[in-house]
Amino acid sequence: MRIRALVAPVALALVTIGLTGCQPGLLAPPGDEHVPGLQDPSATPEPSASEGEPEEPPTQSPLGDGDALDVTCEEVLTLEQLYDFDPNFTPTDEAGRDLPPVFETIADADGVVCAYTHVTAEQMLLVGVAPSGTELGDDEGYTNEVGIGTVAEEFGGYVVAVGSTYFGDPSDAEGLVETVSLNMPDPGE
Repeated sequence: MRIRALVAPVALALVTIGLTGCQPGLLAPPGDEHVPGLQDPSATPEPSASEGEPEEPPTQSPLGDGDALDVTCEEVLTLEQLYDFDPNFTPTDEAGRDLPPVFETIADADGVVCAYTHVTAEQMLLVGVAPSGTELGDDEGYTNEVGIGTVAEEFGGYVVAVGSTYFGDPSDAEGLVETVSLNMPDPGE
């Protein structure tokens, strides 16, 4: 019986001591205004490595020379549109693998071929634009070669192709072909 009578006061004392330790500065000696682990409220915080000036977006050169078109990769697909498609893609200057034949055809027709890489999954997104009338042959429509599903069609006065390992069927690229073609200048200009 005596043990039970001691358990409640001992438990109450332990809880009180535990809670008292949670209040910063309560047990600090008088006159000591510095409490370890707490910042000085008058001090200005130092910016962390992730704060400060924003990084410049990466520059990008097309994989094809683009002599037949007067557009840059940033005009073919803006950074905002790329982010809206998938925020994990970033522009790159190299494909890192063999291009599907439709992008080789676009590059050979002096079109623009732009590459984007997934920042964590090492997957590619390719976007190509060539002048209207570029002959695609068997590569028109949906193809899946070298592991990249590609949709290529004539749209808005241009031949537009988009390809990615994400495109398992044509509906996966739906809207991206139209977005790219709407970014292109009027072919009559």
